[in-house]
Amino acid sequence: MPTPEAPKPVAEPKVLKLEDFILPEDPNTLFTDVTNIDEGSYGVVYAATDIRTGQRVAIKCMAIPERGTMLNALVTEIAVMYALSQEQSEEYIVQYLGCYKSGTDLWVVMELVTGGKLTDIIMNKKFTDERHIAAIMRRCMHGINFLHSRGHWHRDIKSGTRVTLLLTI
Repeated sequence: MPTPEAPKPVAEPKVLKLEDFILPEDPNTLFTDVTNIDEGSYGVVYAATDIRTGQRVAIKCMAIPERGTMLNALVTEIAVMYALSQEQSEEYIVQYLGCYKSGTDLWVVMELVTGGKLTDIIMNKKFTDERHIAAIMRRCMHGINFLHSRGHWHRDIKSGTRVTLLLTI
């Protein structure tokens, strides 16, 4: 009778930590022309210029949760944005550019897009005919389809979210 094989060890999944994603530079020395463009319960979004590239970027600045589900959700969000940014192939997803720590704050740097909030666009009657709304919805659905095809979902779809940031994770 053959001897049964010993079970192969199962690799433990790597537990991601926020430190796995934080870049070492001091963000206060990397960005200029910083202006507030949005605020929410999470923190503040700024537009700024990256002095290394001259590129205009969005910086989502928030207090780093000490522990618990809020910290886990933040790490998951950054991990997904990082993974999607490695593909660099989807025009419907805002590109993640990195994150930095400044004191007790986290700066999540992303591609700056300037569409504004869908609610504001609708309320100001800029694009309210069926053709324009269909075009906006088509782009949103392409982005959501892309996320779903990668096993991710969006947890904050609403018209008050900035249109061009709508499809961030």
